[in-house]
Amino acid sequence: MQVVGLEVSTSSAKAILFSQSGEIIGECTQELSASVSEVTWQAPEGIFSAAVQCLQGVAKYATAPIQGIGLAGIWHSMLLLDEAREPLEPIRTWADLSTASFLQDIKQDDSLVRDFHQKTGCIVHGMYPLWKLYGLNKAQSPLFAKTRYVSSQIEYLFQRFTGDVRVSACTASGTGLFNIHSATWDQELAHLAGICLDMLSPLAEADHWAPLSAEVAALTGLEAGIPVTVGCADGALNQIGSGAMGSGVMTLSVGTSGAVRVVTPKPLLGAGRGTWCYYLLNEQRLAGAATHGASNLEWYMRQFGYTEQEHSRLAAAATELDVDDGPFFLPFIFGERAPGWNEGRGGSFVGLRSNHGEAHLYKAVLEGILFVLYHSYLQLVEIATEPEQIRMSGGILKSRYWSQMAADIWGMSLFTTGNVHESTLGAALLALQACGGLTDVKDFDPPLVGRIDPDERMHALYQERFARYLELYDALARW
Repeated sequence: MQVVGLEVSTSSAKAILFSQSGEIIGECTQELSASVSEVTWQAPEGIFSAAVQCLQGVAKYATAPIQGIGLAGIWHSMLLLDEAREPLEPIRTWADLSTASFLQDIKQDDSLVRDFHQKTGCIVHGMYPLWKLYGLNKAQSPLFAKTRYVSSQIEYLFQRFTGDVRVSACTASGTGLFNIHSATWDQELAHLAGICLDMLSPLAEADHWAPLSAEVAALTGLEAGIPVTVGCADGALNQIGSGAMGSGVMTLSVGTSGAVRVVTPKPLLGAGRGTWCYYLLNEQRLAGAATHGASNLEWYMRQFGYTEQEHSRLAAAATELDVDDGPFFLPFIFGERAPGWNEGRGGSFVGLRSNHGEAHLYKAVLEGILFVLYHSYLQLVEIATEPEQIRMSGGILKSRYWSQMAADIWGMSLFTTGNVHESTLGAALLALQACGGLTDVKDFDPPLVGRIDPDERMHALYQERFARYLELYDALARW
């Protein structure tokens, strides 16, 4: 049995052909052009076309009929639709903070902020669709008045592939409109957003599927009627694809976004609001924190005119520097998600000296991204037990220097599965389960092929430097 995992992320569409025996037979990646996707928005028709091209590209590797497709996409996206379920504007991604200014009064109400977090597992932050809707409503936007349905990137892809209208509880839990305890849409929160519950899609579990439409089958050469799963968010599928559904296993993902996550059998909500908790599947929840991660690194490389090929040269130069040699970097170029959830916060280099060159700045950016993730990790383990094992994934694995830096900062061994796209693999596993080729995705346990051990001396040095980073983090909170 062979299935496809199909993911549309912020920057690309990816597909893998996966067998029941656990082998990745082939893969295809389609980069999204600037006319299709930017950090804050995506063109609906453009991402659909890219997804179709990926399906066409991966189908050529099939040695047997493809029997299912698992969909994956980005969390916290929002797409406004008209009466005919046609898009009224581009998809707003998690990075769209255009309505965040309307939340200032909300954030001053400590009781509301606390109750919202305890009810939904989400944060009062402009990335969540609820607060996007709230801002559009407060602004009396003509677009809001035209809206008949509220959808998302993943729902749109599922609708285009099948003609069905559904949303997984997993995707829904990242909207701010979903009650994490009852696993239902929340009437009170919908009213706060200025919408009715019938504007939202019916809920389903992550392994729900609908048949592939004849239209898309004709475009891709696949058989009409094969199962297409309802689609889940990349962060949740990363947990599945990493084989981290069991207790004691935490994931550390460093890609365009960065995140630390752990599965919990019940909502995990601390008194503080540094971490989130979303619905995963089959009554399991996923607790964690997410940051802007390598989007800061992409910004740095672009602003200073570096090509992707220069990472290895810059990393080699940075390797020669001492831990405490160079400035600090606060990685909030695109505002702050975890741990402080301050949309208006800016990034900065602190402590620049005349002798600092490109290697010092490059090192500082890599370090700053990991420091903010480590800061979030410390908040997560305050409400969850410390992990017995951490599995690392994402673009960070392309850099031996950066991966070793992570192990040294955490002071723990970090394990890898060898899979490049864990979230795409997670989508394939759900497709396999939908087709009957896998009993339960929670039983997936990939072999661990890599281990990065910390240098204890370096860990001690990074602990000292991290303490200074925290001083800067607090001192520059209003910048």
